[in-house]
Amino acid sequence: MSAKQNPQGFDIVIVGAGLSGLVALRSIIESSSSSRIKNVHVVEAREKVGGRLTGGGGIDLGASWTWQSDSGLRKLLRELSINTIEQPWEGKVVTVSGAGNVKREARFGESPCGPGGQRIQGGAHSIPTKILALINDLRASNKIKWHFGTSVSAIASDLRTSVAVAPDEDDAVEIELSSGETLEALAVILAMPPAAISKIEFLPPLPAPRLQFLESTKTWMSDILKFAVIFEDKFWTKEGLSGFGAFQTSKIVECTWDASDEETCSISGFARPVSVSMRGDDEAIKSAIVYDLKSCFGERASSPSSIHFVDWSYSNFNIDQVQSQESLNQHLNYGNKHLRDAFNSRVIFSGTESEDEAGHMEGAIKSGIRAANEAFTVAMGTKRRSL
Repeated sequence: MSAKQNPQGFDIVIVGAGLSGLVALRSIIESSSSSRIKNVHVVEAREKVGGRLTGGGGIDLGASWTWQSDSGLRKLLRELSINTIEQPWEGKVVTVSGAGNVKREARFGESPCGPGGQRIQGGAHSIPTKILALINDLRASNKIKWHFGTSVSAIASDLRTSVAVAPDEDDAVEIELSSGETLEALAVILAMPPAAISKIEFLPPLPAPRLQFLESTKTWMSDILKFAVIFEDKFWTKEGLSGFGAFQTSKIVECTWDASDEETCSISGFARPVSVSMRGDDEAIKSAIVYDLKSCFGERASSPSSIHFVDWSYSNFNIDQVQSQESLNQHLNYGNKHLRDAFNSRVIFSGTESEDEAGHMEGAIKSGIRAANEAFTVAMGTKRRSL
């Protein structure tokens, strides 16, 4: 591969249609300078948008909570007319320590999300749906070219941009897709987990220290199985329980919380990734979840209406191998310059891990806005401007 020329207007490529990629797409389309854009190509390994906000249809099996300090997320929710609901905490906490040792005690305001946590009304998966609707309202859909079910194999950028030389507006980055298609753009935004970025072939190559940093950065939620168990009623509240369960020993579950809303009565929770022998055996996984819930909440928990789960340890697309137990020891140095500094000017790193907000939705939003600004800055050859 070699860098090519793109003299007719300019294209931007966004790799990843999770929250950070969609926020970058919206920022670009809404920009007052969007008339200078020829196309925005969005490359997504899945067959749908939403990334780690999705996974369970109408049930939250990815992102969970927001807090008042999430200024970027709160602003986005207001713009999308999405409300938040308080995380229930009233009642006793249940601690399960094994051998039938179950302790129920009142611990004021305690839940896995900590003080002030709120859930998104309608579920976090409603955010990508409304972002797309907002973009469609701008009648800019003709500029957006979607590439679903494909990933990026290689990226070639001009060697001149690796030194202190202002990039030429005619210089283009060449992006090779796993489908065999090749795209050219003046800027490419990699809205992906760092480990996924490390699988791409770069020309020129990424410096060895940076590549090693990307490879060793833990993908947020990659060591978690998240589940939601639906019941006919909130039987736990009738017994004075908050829904918060803390498991010191269990088959699979680590903690639970009340995830009910106006339409469903639900207990959600985090669990350990399943063993290789259980992977793909949905019934065995569901049985393990119910077993643990029964030990925590009693016999009523053994008869759910339905059980939903996503094991995020092997659901992160574009990663060649399942992150092993050793990944638990990988660093969480999110926001590090190796995760956010552009490479050769035109290749821009995004994704929630590139920010300081510990992988939360707030980090994804900040990174999407930052990446969009950087893409415009380099593509238009101007000083940094606010979109």
